[in-house]
Amino acid sequence: MSTSWNGADGDAFAPPVPERRGDREPDRRSSGRRFEPSRLLFGLGLLALAAGVAGRVAGRSPVPLSMLFVALPALLLLTGVVAATTHRVRSRRPRSSRPPG
Repeated sequence: MSTSWNGADGDAFAPPVPERRGDREPDRRSSGRRFEPSRLLFGLGLLALAAGVAGRVAGRSPVPLSMLFVALPALLLLTGVVAATTHRVRSRRPRSSRPPG
């Protein structure tokens, strides 16, 4: 058994193989991925900042460069607030119990 450059067994760049549980379809809710509003906000904010910088470089954006530099820490702060709020709301919500089967 060989290990890859990062110490993991097998190919480090191969996609993970999901475990099979018989012939049953995997449950979409138990995939382990949940919607994170802070990630969406951060991604959209970075796209807007990149568009502002690209427009500034092209000479088509009226936004001053200093405003773009201030917008990044503001985006990070807003993303943190949204993440904390999401965490607080989810931790206070009672967990739904699914019936077995």
